[in-house]
Amino acid sequence: MKNDKNFQIVVILGLCLILIQLTISFSLKSDQLIHISEQNDTVKRNLYFTDLSTAVVGTPTLKVPTINNAALNNFQVVLKNPGDKVYYYFTIVNEKNESYVINDIEKDFHCSANNNQSSEDLCSDLKITLTYDDGTPLQIEDSILDNSTYHVKLGIEYPSYFEEYSIPPITVTGKNLRIFYKNK
Repeated sequence: MKNDKNFQIVVILGLCLILIQLTISFSLKSDQLIHISEQNDTVKRNLYFTDLSTAVVGTPTLKVPTINNAALNNFQVVLKNPGDKVYYYFTIVNEKNESYVINDIEKDFHCSANNNQSSEDLCSDLKITLTYDDGTPLQIEDSILDNSTYHVKLGIEYPSYFEEYSIPPITVTGKNLRIFYKNK
């Protein structure tokens, strides 16, 4: 009888330990899933881009992109002459009571010209910048503090030193510019 009671106690303690371990594992996994989901969805609705505007210098033409949460989608710029510049201004808004860190910046740009110069060469020759309004580059590991806004500028420039070369207009198309965040 005493062995049966000891056996029952050991079984109950074992089941309790298994239950505690499963609870802890699920809790850790759930927390991980939330962070992955927030990264992939760029913290939907509470951390987003807004107030898109544009400015041009010279004779470029452009297609204004659409904003989709924390991404600029489907834009196109045609830089016709050396010195042409296009600027996209937008605001990053964090309405959450939680701070984030930028953990990735995806720039999906493609460049082309009539002379069949490779797109890698063309994009590397252009000056493409992503900065805060004070001119500081926006980069990975920057903090996005809770309940704050950041004014940002994407610049695409056809450098004036191209005057020395015979390069036709360059078309820059962007599938997207997207910023990913993680909890701070």
